[in-house]
Amino acid sequence: MSLHQDLATSLRRAAKTAVLITHDIEESVTLSNRILVMSPRPGRIIREIAVGLPDPDRPLARRRHPDLPDYVAELMNALGIAPDGDPTREAQIA
Repeated sequence: MSLHQDLATSLRRAAKTAVLITHDIEESVTLSNRILVMSPRPGRIIREIAVGLPDPDRPLARRRHPDLPDYVAELMNALGIAPDGDPTREAQIA
């Protein structure tokens, strides 16, 4: 989690944009302002989700934001992941 904070701080200070690829749903929400969901092979973008959480340079604060579970649920739905953790189709977050 401290690496997340270091990354966010570095990007803000350098005024840069980064493309992160992750399979961690909460990480994608806490570090992003936009998430692209990809289909299984061949990988195509099937959904774009705008993340409107405040404090983009404070990922630890974003983890405690009350709207975080809503974004996690939206991503799980986009990925076809059932609430019990059983995938109904494969996809990746990019």
